[in-house]
Amino acid sequence: MQIGLHPGQHGTFIPVTDNAFVRAIADDVQILDMDPNDGQMVERAGRPSDHFRAPFPNEAAARASNGGAYPPDLSEITLARHGGADYIRGLLLGYTGEQSNGKYINRHFPGGLIAMPPPLAEGVVTFDDGTPATVEQMATDVTSFLQWAGDPHMVARKSTGLQVLVFLVLLSGLMYLAYKHVWRGQSH
Repeated sequence: MQIGLHPGQHGTFIPVTDNAFVRAIADDVQILDMDPNDGQMVERAGRPSDHFRAPFPNEAAARASNGGAYPPDLSEITLARHGGADYIRGLLLGYTGEQSNGKYINRHFPGGLIAMPPPLAEGVVTFDDGTPATVEQMATDVTSFLQWAGDPHMVARKSTGLQVLVFLVLLSGLMYLAYKHVWRGQSH
């Protein structure tokens, strides 16, 4: 699944790091970072590759704000969960609308009961290209973003891996030809 395209839509894929909207959001955030020249801490404009800031100052504040539950790091949730992005998408779409003992029934959550209310609702977001803002579309978009946030360099890494495999196949062929050439008159 590629971020930036909606199911059934054909067009040009824009890498997240080149997306003007993502860059504008990142530029609005100030990051405390070490200056490479003198080692002092300075504030700089954010970049799309920066990690998300923790929304709470410590674990106790996070638990107090979430009914005693410590919220997971969503930038790594697709890597941490079995099923990855498919599990997260299923979780977002798995709410039945019913409640049991103050918890929500979700057919994709282990045990079937979850304390988190349904995070998505129809029509909450408007897309510039006119794509309908369905729960399914928003779940796909959120999942795609979380997958990218967990591994923003995956596309480059896979491309490099493919190039290495092609190189190794060519090298193996050349080594075989060199072996045949060097040992052509010998029997063994």
